[in-house]
Amino acid sequence: MNTYIRHVFIILFLVCASEAKAQELKAEFTNKPLNKILLDLKSSHNIQFSFNDKLLGKCLVTDTNSYTTVEHAIASWIKNCSLSYRIEKEVFIVYKEKTRRKAGKTNTFNFKVQILGKDNKEPLPFSSVQINASGLITDVNGNFSFKAKDSLLEIGISHLGYYSLDTIVAPHSCTSIELIPKVIGLQEVTIQSGPKDSISYIPAQAGFQKINHKSVSFLPGNNNNTLFNVLRLQPGVLAAGEQTNDFIIWGSYKGETQILLDGITLFNTSSFNEHIGAVNPLIIKDIEIHKGGYNVHLGDRVGGLVNITSKSGYQSGFHALFNINNQTASGMFSFPVSGRSSLQAAFRKTYYNKLGVQQKEPKEDYNTNFNFGDINCKYSGYTKNGDTYYLSIIGSDDTFTEKLNKDEKNITYLADTWQERTQLGGSFFYGKKWENGGLTNTTLAYSSLESSFFNYSEFDNSQKSIDSSSYNSTTNGISELSLKWEHCLPTNKTHGVRIGGGIIQNTSTFSQDSTKQTLKYTAADITRLNAYMIDKISLSKFISLEPGIRIDLPVNEGNPYIQPRIGIHFTATSKLKFNLRYGIYHQFVTENTIVDNFNNYLYYWGITDNKYLPVLKGTHYVAGMLYDNKFFDLRLEGFYKKTDGLHRYYQPEKLETIAGSIGRSRSYGVDCYLNKEIKKHDFSIAYTWSRTEEHFDHFTNEEYQRAAHDQRHELKGAGLFNFNPFFFSLNYTYGSGVSNVSDLNSNLNLPVYSRLDIALLYKFRSKKIKSEAGISILNLLNHENVRYNNFSSFPDSESAYSPATPFTPLLFLNIGI
Repeated sequence: MNTYIRHVFIILFLVCASEAKAQELKAEFTNKPLNKILLDLKSSHNIQFSFNDKLLGKCLVTDTNSYTTVEHAIASWIKNCSLSYRIEKEVFIVYKEKTRRKAGKTNTFNFKVQILGKDNKEPLPFSSVQINASGLITDVNGNFSFKAKDSLLEIGISHLGYYSLDTIVAPHSCTSIELIPKVIGLQEVTIQSGPKDSISYIPAQAGFQKINHKSVSFLPGNNNNTLFNVLRLQPGVLAAGEQTNDFIIWGSYKGETQILLDGITLFNTSSFNEHIGAVNPLIIKDIEIHKGGYNVHLGDRVGGLVNITSKSGYQSGFHALFNINNQTASGMFSFPVSGRSSLQAAFRKTYYNKLGVQQKEPKEDYNTNFNFGDINCKYSGYTKNGDTYYLSIIGSDDTFTEKLNKDEKNITYLADTWQERTQLGGSFFYGKKWENGGLTNTTLAYSSLESSFFNYSEFDNSQKSIDSSSYNSTTNGISELSLKWEHCLPTNKTHGVRIGGGIIQNTSTFSQDSTKQTLKYTAADITRLNAYMIDKISLSKFISLEPGIRIDLPVNEGNPYIQPRIGIHFTATSKLKFNLRYGIYHQFVTENTIVDNFNNYLYYWGITDNKYLPVLKGTHYVAGMLYDNKFFDLRLEGFYKKTDGLHRYYQPEKLETIAGSIGRSRSYGVDCYLNKEIKKHDFSIAYTWSRTEEHFDHFTNEEYQRAAHDQRHELKGAGLFNFNPFFFSLNYTYGSGVSNVSDLNSNLNLPVYSRLDIALLYKFRSKKIKSEAGISILNLLNHENVRYNNFSSFPDSESAYSPATPFTPLLFLNIGI
């Protein structure tokens, strides 16, 4: 027995001795920066640190001593650098002691933080940050500042497509926090657990949706039109009719939704080929959808807003990505220019520009031709004091021809269309970080769109001896030059104030020559100043307010347009949240409608300045409820929107002239969105019930009638199956049918919209090359859908709608270096 006890004591002694030996640390370095030492220690001993990288990088340490514990070593190095530390929740917080203030004054600490992606050091724009009961959103470069009486802050950070992080920060001059992505380039991260990572993120703010661009490549569809492929699956965004050259959000009309890319206003969002979007998906970093009720710092329209941020480029070395499919070839490359800047360039070009669609009716001959190319360049970087900047340039050219020749019962329908669009733009951004924690962002941007349109229609009825023809040749240009600035005061426990303003100039040109209209040319411009202020007020951990006020002042008119807006957020429980929003909006450019004598619709950009055309005024009422738990996410939203000042040109009966009419519209409905994740697979369902009505002065009565894009029901479902390295996805969209323009006073609809898409993707890699290969099949069941707003009408009230996407297989290959 004594021998057994003696053996036990010997074993315990050896274990304790080995444990003590494991805690000993031998230092062997000369003039090594302290930040490098701590990073090495983090990797070797799995110790968490929070520190100012630049501050610790200035301190060089020489040490050859041995230490009994790791903490003793850390304390010695930090003391030699005249720094201090404390341990909070097993995190070493390293900081420089502040000079004590005079008695009677309360210390406040400024926290300046930037959120980055760990894979490529890209700033993560508009990340969500939770500080105690206060919530805030970072700016376009992932920056935020906060003032507090505590010397340490516990914060929670989340960004769609990245793993959430809870950490502690100290009041350094600038702290960088890196989030781990769930997808790195073309390869999956090996981390298996983490929070839900769905296709889109459901924030508590009503009318707002954030898109996970890292999951978009797994969805069915051509990678050249990522923006439309993912937006069409969101509740409240019309998918039926496949209106790819504009986004109809909560009943908005053409031109009422603003599209921004790096602060550049895009007046066109797609090419004539519905599978190619105006924004190259290879450069997209962040996508936000504001459907309505957004505050004064956003938007210049009465409808919705889609805000896109492009990648900043790689500063760690040369990177390239190439994509080829059966219609286009595209590529992107990025390389560092200096230690703190990089250059990124991307391109796309169609090489298979003919997409013929064989209809089931052999008497109908319909074919199209496309030719598209674009380029994007971005130079970005940061200064020694942490200020950020970029120069972003875009350009595209697109042509399209469409021919219809249909013979039916001795009646001939002929339509010939040619169109070309050229879009250019550029922006320069500078973000200044102030010593007191404030942030000032300044953006200078320019964009333009030149559109040319020619249409010839012919109708021949030999039995009734009717022979009629119509032609229309139109050229339209729209441009915008803007200078905008915004200053964000450091957020504190109860307030988050931002102020901003700017100057915007829009210019439009229009010329038309048609059967019923001799050559007409008009040009207009408007310059306006604007200023706004917004404050996020935290009344308690349950209730917060977000009042804002915006003023637009057209220089030529001198009449200010005051636009109050407010949001109210109520947190019932950690899982259940409610949100109410209200706002008034004005719009000074618009896409006017021309309806010809055959009832064909033509759109062109123009200026609204209350001289010839009224300034559009929109009013939004939005309510939302979010229920979020570990099993599923559920969101319900209700909206009511009305717009005054709509303008439409039309031809009165039995008259040869074109007349103008002023109108108004109203849209109301309910959105429902349900998301569920099962292991690594993601599923979502979206449903919208809505109604959009309009009334114009030339109507024969005072009753509202259905708008051309009115649709009662739309149901969407999506599934993403992760069997890494294989990924399978599918989505289905059902629409009850938009209005038939031949009789908007009735409940007559276009045929039901139904489309099922599937995709299969396989990831593979070698030592230096990462690749993806896959196939998508659009409209797998080949349901005969029609495209809203793409039709030709004839004197017998017959309308020939362009067919929507038929059964379409798409092959693609992505190669990353």
